[in-house]
Amino acid sequence: TAEVHDAIAEYVNASRLALDAGFDGVELHAANGYLINQFLDQATNLREDDYGGSWQQRNHFALEVAKEVAHAIGPGRTGIRLSPHGIFNDMTEYAELTEQYTALASGLGKLGLAYLHLVDQSALGMTKPLQKTTEAVCNSFKASGGGAVILSGGYDRDRAETDLQSGDADLIAFGRPYI
Repeated sequence: TAEVHDAIAEYVNASRLALDAGFDGVELHAANGYLINQFLDQATNLREDDYGGSWQQRNHFALEVAKEVAHAIGPGRTGIRLSPHGIFNDMTEYAELTEQYTALASGLGKLGLAYLHLVDQSALGMTKPLQKTTEAVCNSFKASGGGAVILSGGYDRDRAETDLQSGDADLIAFGRPYI
């Protein structure tokens, strides 16, 4: 457990260094099987301490990292990237996933983070799109005081315009069309 606290401190230090280097802020990468995502997922998090077990406990690491980074550099300079149904790097689907990520988004929103970047990996054939989860997570983040919602994953102009006009997103991120 002591190493978990060291890892949180490393996120804080890296965030401070990013600002020292001239960055405007940081995006905590909690998707695609990266460390925070591993703590969230029941298949990779086999811990039996406060950071493992129930989905509520598996959320602790993500919430603590976000809280400490936001405290160090400011919540307006802190965003987070999530992909609830992403199965990249052996992440899994499980029954309480929507409930878990909705609660996580609420906790992140209460921190006043600048944004939530939600990735839909279905365009890559990695999972099926689940609009119910996306809506629940985004609504929970905003209702709790979070900032902007950024959606990404397989967007074209028409789909982006639809999600922007409906208010489902404040911004749409495009990657592959530019690459």
